[in-house]
Amino acid sequence: PYLYTSYERLAQFRPVEALEELEASRARNDFRAIYRSRFLLDQDEGVRSTGLAQVYRSLGFDRIAQVEAAKALAKDSSNYSAHRLLADTYITRTRLVAASAVENFQARLLGE
Repeated sequence: PYLYTSYERLAQFRPVEALEELEASRARNDFRAIYRSRFLLDQDEGVRSTGLAQVYRSLGFDRIAQVEAAKALAKDSSNYSAHRLLADTYITRTRLVAASAVENFQARLLGE
């Protein structure tokens, strides 16, 4: 529930509260190891990293958002949201415009 609450807080433009909810969700993730496989726990962590990157981006911390999006992709490379977010963080840097286009294309392929 903490993960979903964090997305709700982010949608309500309350990024600091969203960050607190994400941290609570991350702290409780390993307690679910009894019910979920390690692969699914890693996917959960990838989703959390994507959410964390979105929070950092909304707070104006684009470089940290870029790192979190990359972490999300390291955990789950099929996470289209992480590809999309990484594309969004790359677009602000002139040297990474081509990388942004590639990440955006991958997000489109995985999202459909």
